[in-house]
Amino acid sequence: MKHSHFSLWRSSASRLGLWALTLTLTLVLTTGCVTRKVKEIVANSNAATLQATLGVSDFSAPPKEGVDPVAAIDIFIAAHPDQPKTRAALRIRQAMLLLAQGKFATAKVAFDDAKLEFLVTDRDIALKRLQGPLLWYYAHSTNQVFDSTKGDGALTAFQEEIVALTKRIARGATENVEIRDRLAERRVQLGLSLAKQFPAPEMRKRLEAAMNDYSDIFTTEELNALLAEGQWADATSITPAIKRRAQAFTYLREAKRQSDALDPKPQFKLPELQKLINGQ
Repeated sequence: MKHSHFSLWRSSASRLGLWALTLTLTLVLTTGCVTRKVKEIVANSNAATLQATLGVSDFSAPPKEGVDPVAAIDIFIAAHPDQPKTRAALRIRQAMLLLAQGKFATAKVAFDDAKLEFLVTDRDIALKRLQGPLLWYYAHSTNQVFDSTKGDGALTAFQEEIVALTKRIARGATENVEIRDRLAERRVQLGLSLAKQFPAPEMRKRLEAAMNDYSDIFTTEELNALLAEGQWADATSITPAIKRRAQAFTYLREAKRQSDALDPKPQFKLPELQKLINGQ
């Protein structure tokens, strides 16, 4: 099946912008001796993205009036040509800002300039490796028609980075939890969007795979908490575990909607997940 209709549920466009914002907010620049000016640029980028996406005017260190964080990064890099690690890290942030703004061609230029050999953090490296899938995903997220083969390629690429980050987290790199979770959320959204374009047998298989893979980021205790809590208010400013659970309801609702249209119902690998989706 080369082409399918790709219609993300109603608020997908706004969630994409918010996700790019979240990625920008969680990227931490760790390149050794980081200058005060670089920290200021990163803070201004974060605040400007938040302001543009959510209409919030005050976040930690709000940008000065008239500051363009994308241009500020360009200016800083031009003035410091001897800092390749800083340049690469800032380009990743710039690329994510540009993706959120829908400036895909310029985002690609920023990604291209972020050389992998100069990136330091696991999250920057993961985003660089996902350059192609991220550019494709953002550019096609609101299109009605897309190449499902490329969609499957993006699923594979996302999963490779999610698994790698999860292994690092298990070894103590807890700073990778948020980026791992955000990538898993994008992957399950894409997987569910792909699933509903297929006839029932393939749809069931894809739905099971998307939700089974997504469930890997949750502990059994977290899944049981989701069962006990039911729908509850968004809590995106709390701990990563709370954010993870708060975001999960979006994908659980869509999985249930798809599952309700299938007979027999999908069978998921975890009993807690089965109950969350099919109530069995």
